[in-house]
Amino acid sequence: MKRHILTIALATTALCTTANAAELRMSWWGGDSRHAATQEALKACGEKHGHTINPEYTGWDGHFEKLTTQIAGKTEADIMQVNWPWLPIYSKNGDGFADLNAFSDTIDLSNWDASQLEDGTRNGKLNGLSVSTTARLFVFNTTTWEKAGLELPKTWDDLVAAGPVFAEKLGEDYYPFEATALDAAGTVLVVGDDDRLEVLPVTLERRQGDDVLVRGDALAGRDVVRERSPLLGAGIKVRPLSEADRQATPAPEPAAPAMVALEPERRARIRAFIEASERMPADMKTRILAQLEQPEVPVQMVERIEARMGG
Repeated sequence: MKRHILTIALATTALCTTANAAELRMSWWGGDSRHAATQEALKACGEKHGHTINPEYTGWDGHFEKLTTQIAGKTEADIMQVNWPWLPIYSKNGDGFADLNAFSDTIDLSNWDASQLEDGTRNGKLNGLSVSTTARLFVFNTTTWEKAGLELPKTWDDLVAAGPVFAEKLGEDYYPFEATALDAAGTVLVVGDDDRLEVLPVTLERRQGDDVLVRGDALAGRDVVRERSPLLGAGIKVRPLSEADRQATPAPEPAAPAMVALEPERRARIRAFIEASERMPADMKTRILAQLEQPEVPVQMVERIEARMGG
């Protein structure tokens, strides 16, 4: 049985705070349902223990940057929801947050099993406690896979190996797995000033097969990203490619891996994740860190690492 942990949210307690036990601050990210439920929980907790916990919440976008700025300026909340891959960034040696083992007389740690406690432990110090886990789901078009004469993939190797078969039997316009322009939140990526990507909310009018018809107030005349991937997001600088450019551009040599130039912040996050990994073999860690020092790094490597980092 495989264990898949893609994203673990951790509630962590800051080591230094100017607040007292009667008035605390808690920060988190999420949607309206999480905001409402968390505030009700804070109210119930305050009434039970005789204190006030002031809420500070945002959406997912920009939360990492906000939290990083607060921690650097020592203005962070007393209790924080932190994405699991961020833990080694904020507390590499376990001294960035309080050791919750010291509060075991108040927190019943038996509510978490050994593996969950290990997830929040840095250098023997319990920096955080798991409060939720999310995962990614792939959806495949069975009819298309049957036309290609293939069974649905069970491993990454199966998925990669299907690419040439799709091209041979169905044509170059077919892919075993393809990102789309519209994401689950109802947004598209458009090219903005200085060729940097922006997120634009749109309304889905109609879906027909893999094609979608959307409407957006600021969509007219904008260049829209046709195929999204984990490598693309707001602020990323791109080189817009028209359909004519696509047809005129020769296909890359199959043996040459696709490369990408990482923004400094993104490169630093990946480097911190690799350096903090306690499970990765030393030789592999050395090789990846050396690749990260290059101006451009392999796209496949970045996607694989960021999938493990979660999001």
